[in-house]
Amino acid sequence: MRSLFAWIAAFLVLAFLLSYWKWIVGAVVLGIVVWGVYMATTALGHKRRDHLNGVRARQSALAARAQIQHEQYLAGDERGLYGNYRPASLD
Repeated sequence: MRSLFAWIAAFLVLAFLLSYWKWIVGAVVLGIVVWGVYMATTALGHKRRDHLNGVRARQSALAARAQIQHEQYLAGDERGLYGNYRPASLD
């Protein structure tokens, strides 16, 4: 009796697959497209975050260097006025 139910279930599944195979293929393709879009947007988000972190690091380094040069200028040090690039001597 179990064998009969197994054969009937297999027949119904096969009939379902043969009747709706276009819908099943469409659902699989749609799933793949959605997954691809998700992966692409995630990768772009990580790339943008990394870029912004780099920009913030460069701005922070520039601000720190400016603060050091400001403190040197206030102390009367010539490096505070010209920074790392002093003008050429005209003598």
